[in-house]
Amino acid sequence: MTTTTSTSPSAPSPAFGKFARVFSITFVITYVVCDVMGWPLFTYFPATGRLGWGYQPAVSGGGPAMYWYGWISNCLIVSTTTGLLATMLPDNVVKRIPLALTWILPLLAVPVLLYTLMPLLNHR
Repeated sequence: MTTTTSTSPSAPSPAFGKFARVFSITFVITYVVCDVMGWPLFTYFPATGRLGWGYQPAVSGGGPAMYWYGWISNCLIVSTTTGLLATMLPDNVVKRIPLALTWILPLLAVPVLLYTLMPLLNHR
């Protein structure tokens, strides 16, 4: 007679906890900086399907310029890099970063991001 043992899912590794904490905080900060400074990795023109490196203004007949994809790409690169670097730090260093920042920073970012949209709201 054979017996089977059930295995429960293991807890996330400490390295993942470090990665997640630093990634989430860095992502918000990078997004706000990229938006405010106008630093997309690339500009996408959906009307023509064209991609251009960095910030490129909309051109006549080319449709709107979309920067969001470039901002998200920047955020993924910067946040993944810093998250991976954080996994190499000692536990006590990363634990000094308040976990509350993972929800406080996004809340603080909303008014800043809304402010950057003001020119679009006033454009009639």
